Amino acid sequence: MIFKSYILEQSFQSINNYKLFLFYGENQGLKKEFKERLKIQNKDQETLNLFQDDPAKFEALYVKMNLVCRNKLISMINGNINATKQWIEEEFRLEKKNVEVPMILVKAIRGGIQSYADDPLRDFLPVATSINAYLKKGSVQEWFIDLKANGRSTMTLTMTIRSDSEYRAAKQKGKLGAYTMLKLLYRG
Repeated sequence: MIFKSYILEQSFQSINNYKLFLFYGENQGLKKEFKERLKIQNKDQETLNLFQDDPAKFEALYVKMNLVCRNKLISMINGNINATKQWIEEEFRLEKKNVEVPMILVKAIRGGIQSYADDPLRDFLPVATSINAYLKKGSVQEWFIDLKANGRSTMTLTMTIRSDSEYRAAKQKGKLGAYTMLKLLYRG
């Protein structure tokens, strides 16, 4: 549950119904007071501070959060081919056929470059007959979408879901504070 600090100031007991919660606000003194009250109120329970005190637990929780997000996206993508194709077309901003675009994509690849006047995904997506999204083994952030056409040709889209935040004293929640608002990137 997420609480604004002024709500808890009015009724601190409303927090008793929740095992996990976040409170926020601009009044740092009030937030510090709430933390102290919680420590006193829950002195017999374990307190887990994932931010500054234990970076390994902070990172482990981010890995779990990211896995939940990737698995949900994969489930949605694999669940409906037409909705997925529409999502790819709209969100990846594919170049439209017969539309003059005053830009050429130049991509650095292993010490060389490739340039594209046409987007291969734009031409492959309409003929795709199946879609399979899956996790990249051993990766915290990467996953793939395989588009298949006529059961023979396959185009693999490399995807990443991540946060660019670490722990910082000024922004203590860092990448955990993003919750499900992580950055979703199509990388080719």
